[in-house]
Amino acid sequence: MNRSAFPDTQLTVEDHIAEGEKVVTRWRGEMTHAGTLGGVAPTGRRVTITGITIDRFEGRKIAEAWRSMDTLRLLQGIGALAEA
Repeated sequence: MNRSAFPDTQLTVEDHIAEGEKVVTRWRGEMTHAGTLGGVAPTGRRVTITGITIDRFEGRKIAEAWRSMDTLRLLQGIGALAEA
């Protein structure tokens, strides 16, 4: 769904920290709204969002993952929500 709405998504790793069985990644995504997302027609707007991902590994595989991203900024950026 996200790749259809933002086919040119480019992610940049800002920080990458590993300790024990967990890896934390702070990232930035830059993309153009080129497809429908949640009923919002493509706007052609360029948006930037940020997020943090935490992965817990067992052996060489991800056993659990937690992700948090600035969805409010994304929705405001494509015009789905009014900016405060």
